[in-house]
Amino acid sequence: EDGAKFTHAPYGVLEEWLSVLCKYQMPAPDGGFEITWGNGKKGKAQLWCDILQPKSGCETLATYAEGPGKGFAAVVQRKIGRGKIVFCGTLLTENDLVHLVRVLCAEGEITSVADASSNVFAIPRSGKGGRGIIVVEVYNKEGYIILPKPVTDLLDGKEYVGRVTVAPYSVHVFKF
Repeated sequence: EDGAKFTHAPYGVLEEWLSVLCKYQMPAPDGGFEITWGNGKKGKAQLWCDILQPKSGCETLATYAEGPGKGFAAVVQRKIGRGKIVFCGTLLTENDLVHLVRVLCAEGEITSVADASSNVFAIPRSGKGGRGIIVVEVYNKEGYIILPKPVTDLLDGKEYVGRVTVAPYSVHVFKF
């Protein structure tokens, strides 16, 4: 059971759920292959490339712009019920991953609670005690958050406003 692979398709039932065919797989060359997102933004496929051929109901989000997979899908999605499956057929760069998340958030009408560095999560919370933001730094490097209005940190009792430096692996519980 360890190290087993599907015999009918590289990703087994996932390909059925997505309605996509993984035609073939290959390592990406040094420097990767260029990909093009649906809005024309250029990106980079790196490390590996799954050459994907969408079937009925599967939507292409990004295509390979060069190499043996040119014109085939690199990132696809398919709506299933009230949700969707998003499949990346390559290792996306940080910029491409941020782009993908922004596209998906826009589709779901999810807006940002505050501007923050890429290593800082800002999670809005509300309840009987009021509204606020839980802020967590996740990559062990200094980050920041730009607060939309003055807040009080429930953990240290201090007031913060505007751009706030977030220390490595720190947590804040900001209340509006």
